[in-house]
Amino acid sequence: MEKQNKKLLSVTVLLICLAGMAGIAVADGEKASAPQEEKETAEYEQAQPELTLWYTDDSMTGYLYDCAKKYYEESGIAVDVVLKDSLGFVESIYQTSMDDAGYPDIYMIQNDSLGKAYLYGLAAENEDADVFRADDAGNAVTASSCGGKMYAYPLTFHTPVFVYRSDVFATAPASVEQIFAMAQNDELGLIAGNLIEWNVADEFYDFPFVGESFSFDENDMGKLSVTTDEARYAEEFAFFGGLTETIDLDTETMTRKQVLDDFNSGATLSAIIDSWDLGAVNGDTCQVAALPAMNDTLSMRGGSYTELLVVNAFTEKEKKAADFASYVTMEAMGDFEAQTGHIPVKGSVITDETSRIIYNAYENSVSIPNTMDVEDFLRELKNRMTAVWNGAPV
Repeated sequence: MEKQNKKLLSVTVLLICLAGMAGIAVADGEKASAPQEEKETAEYEQAQPELTLWYTDDSMTGYLYDCAKKYYEESGIAVDVVLKDSLGFVESIYQTSMDDAGYPDIYMIQNDSLGKAYLYGLAAENEDADVFRADDAGNAVTASSCGGKMYAYPLTFHTPVFVYRSDVFATAPASVEQIFAMAQNDELGLIAGNLIEWNVADEFYDFPFVGESFSFDENDMGKLSVTTDEARYAEEFAFFGGLTETIDLDTETMTRKQVLDDFNSGATLSAIIDSWDLGAVNGDTCQVAALPAMNDTLSMRGGSYTELLVVNAFTEKEKKAADFASYVTMEAMGDFEAQTGHIPVKGSVITDETSRIIYNAYENSVSIPNTMDVEDFLRELKNRMTAVWNGAPV
């Protein structure tokens, strides 16, 4: 018995020693990896840039920087990623390109600026279009195209999504009308604020109420062509205008931030927000869903904008620039959502259920056109919706 105990003791001591050695090895490995990473970062930052990328959204900084660093490790080509002011961004690219004065080889824009970039001669064709068509959302390909060809490399998107308080609603309401009915039947408890909110001062959030009425196309002159289902349009506007009897939203003071603050504080039970803002809502009481219908016969359909990388047609390093653009938007996308908090257009890298809901909302949305005159259409729509909200006849 004593010998057996001694054997057990010896085995135990051996296991403890091995565990300790393993712990030391892991710790040493972590210590070794830190200097290696610092060395790689220093090498990248000291390298002479061969390419320059301009962008305007700071939430992309970490991802783009890491892509540039990893790309340098793999290819030996250093890319300088530069955050710029969004005001006059495309014009600045055009001017520096014309002056041959420090222009970017690649730049990041929203798709509603692609038409302008294309007409300015700033967009080189995406020669890997078939690869993107095979794995990216259909709307991403649409948003990247002018005249039937892809001129960009789609990355991520904005689209309206519906958020609701899970401590009030057991499941996602099927329609706005259902939310009102539940309130009238005292199914939602004591209500201190609005049943639903959105930024009524911005056409991006108003558009879902009329989004099913429109279909967009581009004519031979590159101008926007809009087809409207007039009967449906009238019904949608009637419903939209009628909401003012129940919901108190001020077109003069409402902001994107106010909607988020109201939702987080409980001042509204549900909201329509930008998919990019999901990181700013309280995850403990928030559930995400596709946009609800308006009622049993009228559905909602949001619009969407897509964030794109574009290779500057003025660059003398077009092949290298295109390779990096493909790397950022295809090969490196597995880390995109974790680093930025945004959902990629590359469907194959999405594994989370909530992310898939948002991705599907994007796929089902209306891609806001790339044409230069789309701003005129959106301005007209905003003016009409604001007027109807404030009491003008439908």
